Amino acid sequence: MFAVPLTGDAQLRPLDPWHAEEFLANLDRAREHISPWVSPSFVAADLAGARQVLQRYADRWARDDGGIWGIWSGGTLVGGVLLVSLNAATGVCEAGCWLEPAAEGGAW
Repeated sequence: MFAVPLTGDAQLRPLDPWHAEEFLANLDRAREHISPWVSPSFVAADLAGARQVLQRYADRWARDDGGIWGIWSGGTLVGGVLLVSLNAATGVCEAGCWLEPAAEGGAW
């Protein structure tokens, strides 16, 4: 597993299906804030849904057509970065990111 330092306290690392509980907790803190900007299928409402979202991105990563990584600050998942679509043949990629409100503005 890799980890890329972002600040002294924050790092970017893989967000895998086994992180579903942390991911759901992050979504619960960020849900109202990010809902206007993300697909409803991304904002899981329960643990099974969170696991399903992360598995979908793990499967996409295995097919080389997407992926998801989390941003942890102080050991807490506060947001992430995702490749919504990735097509190496055409050189086209759609990327997105999200942060829970408490993590915005360099609060971490």
